[in-house]
Amino acid sequence: MKVLYKQSNSESNKTENCFSLLGIKDCYLKQLISASDEKNVTKKAHHHNAYEVHIITEGHQIYLAGDEQFRVDKGDFLIIEPDVQHRIIHSSPYSAKYSVTFVCDERSNIRTVKSYCGAIDSRVMENIEFVVSEINNRTEISQRLIENRVFETVVLLLRSSGYKESGDEYDTQRENLHLNLAKQYIQDNIKEALKISDVAAYCHISNKQLTRIFEHFENMSPALYIRKQKIKVIEQMLLAGGVSLKELSEEFNFSSEYYFNAFFKKHTGMSPGEYKKMHKDEKIGL
Repeated sequence: MKVLYKQSNSESNKTENCFSLLGIKDCYLKQLISASDEKNVTKKAHHHNAYEVHIITEGHQIYLAGDEQFRVDKGDFLIIEPDVQHRIIHSSPYSAKYSVTFVCDERSNIRTVKSYCGAIDSRVMENIEFVVSEINNRTEISQRLIENRVFETVVLLLRSSGYKESGDEYDTQRENLHLNLAKQYIQDNIKEALKISDVAAYCHISNKQLTRIFEHFENMSPALYIRKQKIKVIEQMLLAGGVSLKELSEEFNFSSEYYFNAFFKKHTGMSPGEYKKMHKDEKIGL
């Protein structure tokens, strides 16, 4: 058995990973050749919490999945749904296949897909051949290209089994794009007296839609998000030193140092001077 692809589920990659659009995690693409490794022929009944897809490229295999029997010939694929007892009851003397496994989020509508056997879409094999050819290029770009091809392969296999996207995935993706765009605009203009309408206009959406997106993905209003980000940057600048409170208030476009102090104290519970002193004392161990 050779692992050709393993999905990354790290927090840093969570928002960028295309599989999250379908609520998929722990996706693997493997290559298996039964003639060279008898352990790849699992004859004992078992089940998983993942979808299991077998893509036969040489020979044939016969599976028992639940109460159904499936003969999978060269050029066919079999999807076995989660938690279904299954086993191989016969394998040709030489068989070769690719296996795709993935776990679905409880909310994913992929869970409507049942065990299914059918012909492989030609694009599936094109994608797998690309992955095999690219596997030794250990670069970030190469890994992204491989991930995109594996993702497309999963989608093609699901569609071949009758799965149809609901449209929710596209809406979520589009809202994520608006959220990222809004966050970047806020970050780039955090020292300005930002209004929600400024951010919404930049994203070409309404104030109401911007608020809904922030409340859904960040559990807070865009106004609160702006204030939190502003406080975060001010705290970093206070700790870095080299700038007076008057200069900070001017840099962040407060009408006076008094209003700057009042804003900071309202959201941190202490004045800028007290905050700076507290962290200075912590640094010297007082």
